[in-house]
Amino acid sequence: MFVVGLVAVLGLPIIVAGDPLYPQSEWRRLALWLLVGPIVGAAVQDVVARLREANLGLEALVRTDPLTGLLNRRGYLEVAERELARARRTDEPLALAMLDLDHFKRFNDSHGHAQGDALLVGATRAWAEELREIDVLARWGGEEFVVVLPRCTAEVATRVLDRVRESTPMDQTCSIGVAMWNGEEGIEGLSQRADAALYEAKESGRDRDNVATGPPRRSSRLPPHAAGRSTRRPSAPLASRGPPR
Repeated sequence: MFVVGLVAVLGLPIIVAGDPLYPQSEWRRLALWLLVGPIVGAAVQDVVARLREANLGLEALVRTDPLTGLLNRRGYLEVAERELARARRTDEPLALAMLDLDHFKRFNDSHGHAQGDALLVGATRAWAEELREIDVLARWGGEEFVVVLPRCTAEVATRVLDRVRESTPMDQTCSIGVAMWNGEEGIEGLSQRADAALYEAKESGRDRDNVATGPPRRSSRLPPHAAGRSTRRPSAPLASRGPPR
């Protein structure tokens, strides 16, 4: 604004009176550009900034689930690839879990879609409270969700996910399949093993978590904050977890 004001003060006399040494029209043209140029430049910068902000908003929308506000599958894949690259680079453990609300279709049919949506939103909020700060919860699709647990051993993942499972609201339950990165596979292979473990948890009676078979890669470079919270009781062995509801 200061520049525009200065140009206006200096250019106004030239526009009105001209200069005796040069054609009056040339001075007016020059003064006009001095006045208009900064204004046009500022306007262009404002438009560019608004377009950049709008593009960022659109990028966020395409990665976000509109109902729960979580990352959608696309957003999850971006995060998972980034965390897998980090685990590969730092030689730290990585766990991935698939969560599925038990008998969700039956609940939805009995209580209506509005209550079904309320369950999805309530469950994700309750689950998020039990996860560590570095964990990422995303919606995979329908009533199925996925959690990326960086720097997390199988033991810690089981303890964290037990808390998650027990926090499911509205007297509902969920089943969880967990897979530990083996140090070689990509996200697709890791997701498939977690999904297979989830299927086994469903087949075994639901309301439980199941760790995928196969030797996970062990790492000695585990940071202290990966140990999770210990305010609740430790999880029971897989064979003795609670009966299905």
